[in-house]
Amino acid sequence: MGFLIVFTIVNLAAFKLRDKVGANPALTLVGAMTSTIALAMLIYRMYQESPQQLEVLAGIVVSSLALEASYRAVAGRKISAPVDPGLAEREEAIKGWRRLLPRASEVITSIVEAEVHLIGSLAGGRSTRLGMWM
Repeated sequence: MGFLIVFTIVNLAAFKLRDKVGANPALTLVGAMTSTIALAMLIYRMYQESPQQLEVLAGIVVSSLALEASYRAVAGRKISAPVDPGLAEREEAIKGWRRLLPRASEVITSIVEAEVHLIGSLAGGRSTRLGMWM
């Protein structure tokens, strides 16, 4: 059950950040919907077969949320963005990957006599010689 909850949240987060992470919005929504439906079916079945287990599960979820909220209130902690201080720098480096391609091509061709070509999505669906593409 925990997996379904986490999977739903991850898919919803991917949908929300789809432009930044390049996620397919339809796929993330389908993933969130199917895991939510599976979770609802699991809860319904648990209710039918063993309501006591469902009560225990609900108690665990509510207790963990209450403990987390209490801890944050007492400690005065908030989630900061970004959590990893180097994350923004790495994201910028990743965004600028095309700037690195000419140098990478030089290094490769200095080691071996070859032409470097990009294929597939890197070259926009076409095969392109790296030196001419930039």
